[in-house]
Amino acid sequence: MKHCEFDITFTAFPSVHYSGRSLSDKNKTLWCSWVIKSASGLYYFVGDTAYSPHIFKQIGKQFGPFDLAMVTIGTYGNRKYDVNNHTTPEEALHIGLDTKAKNILGMHWGTIEMSEEPPFEPLKRFKQEADHLNISQNSLWIMKIGESRSLPGLY
Repeated sequence: MKHCEFDITFTAFPSVHYSGRSLSDKNKTLWCSWVIKSASGLYYFVGDTAYSPHIFKQIGKQFGPFDLAMVTIGTYGNRKYDVNNHTTPEEALHIGLDTKAKNILGMHWGTIEMSEEPPFEPLKRFKQEADHLNISQNSLWIMKIGESRSLPGLY
């Protein structure tokens, strides 16, 4: 049996997301994003969040550049109800730029119907905004549903 040791550090950072489990605990718990540092690189997992230029620019300034930022591009269709818990595909790319990510992975789309956008609209808007911002398609990770990829240096 092969024994592997990983020196991985996870650091929690703020995100912007409504929280509440009862009538008396509105926004008393926090959602977070993660900076993941390992021998193979530096990664940013945004989790569920709305866009905040202040938070993400600070994370980019403090930790960037990241080898990969994993950003949410779907479940933004409920904004007409004043619910802003998730980024649009365009805002997600700005998180990638704000955090100085070399590669940007679009996630949180096309799986569970939680909002009103068409299932493949996030992907289309993500690609269009990347073109508009002159972000190379080579630095976008657009994965098929169920696809996995290995990160360099990890088993």
